[in-house]
Amino acid sequence: MTDTPKAQPPESRVFCRRTQRELPVHDHQDCPYCHGKEQVHTGVHTKFCGYDPEKDPVSFGFPEDSERLQRG
Repeated sequence: MTDTPKAQPPESRVFCRRTQRELPVHDHQDCPYCHGKEQVHTGVHTKFCGYDPEKDPVSFGFPEDSERLQRG
């Protein structure tokens, strides 16, 4: 008898205020404005997101055709 790996549940998605779309939690961890994986899971932006749309840039100077910019 062999152990078959169990399917992993899909990763939670949380709305990103910077890119204005739903992103997997691990993508938020790559954002310079987000902090704390457990806080991101809550979806309560005041707990994990320091992005201020009035003063913070959406992109960080990457070329427009770069993969990173395409992903947000």
